[in-house]
Amino acid sequence: MTGQNYVDYIEYISGVSTPHHNILPSHHKSYYIGSAVTLSDGTAILYGGGNLYKNETNGEVTALFPSTLTTERRFSHTPRMLHSAVLYKNKYMYVYGGYDGENVLNDLSMYNVERDYWKVINQNALPTPSFKTELVIYNDILRFYYGVT
Repeated sequence: MTGQNYVDYIEYISGVSTPHHNILPSHHKSYYIGSAVTLSDGTAILYGGGNLYKNETNGEVTALFPSTLTTERRFSHTPRMLHSAVLYKNKYMYVYGGYDGENVLNDLSMYNVERDYWKVINQNALPTPSFKTELVIYNDILRFYYGVT
């Protein structure tokens, strides 16, 4: 994505979190605090989020289509907020950690954006549980930059 389309898209995504934005159904609006967003072929994939005041989290995956201003629910996963996500090869969204309303998490899962399914990754070699961790894929290696433990 380049040029004007990229700028429009970022403005659209930033508007999703505001309470006055009308693109998301009303039951979604309070849940997109602390969600993870990745961009895949012009579609924003939102996962999780929560409401700290109510100590609630959700595991919904929602696809946002800026060109038509529509949303589509996808296959859900473990509820969480303040987690990290990174998109790999424009197809696989890796999600790590977060907070489930009671515990800080250290699990790693992969969501296939094209086929709409989740896979839990081997949990044996994962870092300390954390939230607000940054994920980066560089040279086909997933790297963790620790957040809050």
